[in-house]
Amino acid sequence: MKAIVTASVPFDVHFYDLDPMNIVWHGNYSKYFELGRVALLAKIGYGYNAMKASGYAWPVIDMHIRYYRTGRVSSSGKTASKLTI
Repeated sequence: MKAIVTASVPFDVHFYDLDPMNIVWHGNYSKYFELGRVALLAKIGYGYNAMKASGYAWPVIDMHIRYYRTGRVSSSGKTASKLTI
């Protein structure tokens, strides 16, 4: 698949994102992915306000995640999104 538009967003890991083992709780990764999705939609001029005005909604209906590195407090990361054809 060829990426026609890409966007990436840096993020910081905060204390409230952690689980009792002091790593990012697995459910919080979707929050980081949403940062990338918002950046990608903004890049193509179709942010949430434009989406609402168009009368269409594009919800996330499926998500597959492979965790290969844990996030820890005061660390940073980058989420990257791409629109493919």
